[in-house]
Amino acid sequence: MGRNLWPVAAGDEKKPSLTAVGVHFSFAFLGVSLYVVSLSIAGTMQGITWASGNPFIVSVENAAPFWLARAVAGTMMFVAHVVFAYNV
Repeated sequence: MGRNLWPVAAGDEKKPSLTAVGVHFSFAFLGVSLYVVSLSIAGTMQGITWASGNPFIVSVENAAPFWLARAVAGTMMFVAHVVFAYNV
C-alpha cells in the first residue's frame, strides 16, 4: 500500500522530480482552464449571433479572436504532457 504503480511496473524505484510534477500540474491546469473559458465564451457568442439571425460566417468571424487563446491553451497542454512523459 502507498507505492506508485509505474515504478513497480517498470522496475524503476527512483522518485519523480517534484519540480516537474509541479510544472506539469500548473501547465495542465492553466491550459484546461483557458481552453474551457475561451471556448465557452466563443460558443456563447456564436449562439447569440445565430439566434439574432446573422449569417453563419459572421459567427465564425466573431469567434476568431478566441482561436489564439485556444492555441495557447493547447500549447500549454502539450508542454504539460511532454513534462509528464519526461518525468515518467
